[in-house]
Amino acid sequence: MTVEVPTGLIPTRVVAGRSDHSGDPRMTFRVDGHWGLHLYRYSGELTMRGTTMGFESGWGGFTPPGEPTEYLFPARAIHLFLHLRLPVEASVQKVPALFNAGGAFPSLWERMSDVLTLQSADPTRATVRAWDILMESADLARRAAPAWGSEPEAVRRALAEIERRMGEEIGARELAEAAGISSSQLARLFAQWRGESPVQALRRRRVEHARHLLRATDLSVKQVAARVGIPDLQRFNKTVRQIAGVAPTRLRD
Repeated sequence: MTVEVPTGLIPTRVVAGRSDHSGDPRMTFRVDGHWGLHLYRYSGELTMRGTTMGFESGWGGFTPPGEPTEYLFPARAIHLFLHLRLPVEASVQKVPALFNAGGAFPSLWERMSDVLTLQSADPTRATVRAWDILMESADLARRAAPAWGSEPEAVRRALAEIERRMGEEIGARELAEAAGISSSQLARLFAQWRGESPVQALRRRRVEHARHLLRATDLSVKQVAARVGIPDLQRFNKTVRQIAGVAPTRLRD
């Protein structure tokens, strides 16, 4: 999924904050009139405009003003945020809603922490620094690939089918039917745009979702396996080990 962020003019209002979440594993937020820029120090899931996206610690994300955004949290979730009122007449950058900040993450985290400290003592400097962080984050996101939602329609349909039927035992044939093309055509598109096969994407998302359920809920491993469409525990254990490199019980750590 991509969003168009107005980065061309300095924000007219900045609110910086830190969230240390340890309550309800699933919550929906909406901030009217302000863009959100978030830096995550946890792995989770975000659902916006009907699309569910996974992210990792060290990632950042943009949320448009007034856009309901649902998060699936682990047991403890820490992130920093900037809520920015951005001039509507500013030039925009079209960027992925989520991006891997890579080696720039520690610097972004430190500078956003500075904005949090400065916003009361020196709001002008805080605003200038926040604008700089916004522009750098947009540049990082723009260089990240592939962008959620930038893929061909057939790929997006297959990804949506994965999310919609997460708890069912589906495979390449069902994904191709949802995409409206042949299995071989879908495989070529996935290889080109995502560097993996449709089945690999399905298995990866199942393991990602299993990890979030194990960390954020008290469901048993057997219950989680059924929730992500791999009710056979032996196959679930094997799939998790192949993708995550550890046993399912270790995903709760």
